[in-house]
Amino acid sequence: MECIHCGSSSGPNASKGPPLAWCERFVEKLASRGFRDMEIIGGEPMHRPEVLLPLIRTATTAGLAARFTSNGFWGENRSVCDRSIKQLSDAGLKILSLSIDKLHTANVSHQSFLNIAHSFREAGFPFALRIYGFEGEWEEVDLVKEIKAVCAGHISVFTSRILPIGRAHENAARLKLDGWEIPEEDNHPCHSVLFPVVDADQYWYLCANGPTQGHNSPLCIGKMSGPDKFDEMLDRQYHYPIFRAIRTIGPLGMLELLGVPTGVGEKHNSVCDLCLHRLFSPNNTPRLRALFADEDISKSLSRHFQSQPCSMCGASSWWQRSGEWLCSDCYLNSFEI
Repeated sequence: MECIHCGSSSGPNASKGPPLAWCERFVEKLASRGFRDMEIIGGEPMHRPEVLLPLIRTATTAGLAARFTSNGFWGENRSVCDRSIKQLSDAGLKILSLSIDKLHTANVSHQSFLNIAHSFREAGFPFALRIYGFEGEWEEVDLVKEIKAVCAGHISVFTSRILPIGRAHENAARLKLDGWEIPEEDNHPCHSVLFPVVDADQYWYLCANGPTQGHNSPLCIGKMSGPDKFDEMLDRQYHYPIFRAIRTIGPLGMLELLGVPTGVGEKHNSVCDLCLHRLFSPNNTPRLRALFADEDISKSLSRHFQSQPCSMCGASSWWQRSGEWLCSDCYLNSFEI
């Protein structure tokens, strides 16, 4: 199955990824650097339970809150569904998100989702269950209401627009992604580059959308040859000039530095759309690399990047949350599952 809206362009021909032991060591390194949670994305993680369950166990043992998103295909058979819920619970899963909208129910029956809801209830609500779907004509309102009734309040629902990322970008017309205007006040730092993203081929990206651009994109900072290189790669990310620019002046500010029309007033489907398809376009990529290789610009970003003290501990701040400047440790510790 290759969903037309898939942001990660996943499908049956995708790479199987590194060995399980490699992934488990990577998870342990995440915990050692103070990260609080881990999300496994696909495609569909439940297609590979022999990898998913050990990674959840490793994360739980290391003190990370493990979560993943599923299309719910495994709920079709009730006995399989009951067994899967128990296995996920025993492994220590903290959050399961179900993708429920018409793009997913075209391939997965309503009964699959209802079976998951009943198994979840009968297991005593062993972890947090979320419904995530696309709004507008893609919503499955009646099905979601039925699931909420089964779970009696032990569920939360989130909706969003479809972002034209990965395969969704290729199918934007088919998906009717009309876009909206980017206002002037949308010139803000991007918070999506906080956590490292490593794809199945072990390339390290600044954000979850990075793999859709390929490893020659400025959003890729290199290939991690092994988990023991984790600290080196994380430090490289934090000191990477393009990373600092995204975190301080945002995509619109970077376009202004390049002297490229910012797109304010034009229609885009998100700041991610503006960043991936305007800022990091093939024409701009060599100019970006040259610009941020400039020592004066790099120094200016460094000063701006650490210009505010952390409001919690006084150290140099790297992130902003709810109007407060926070250092890396305090920012990470501010998240609660």
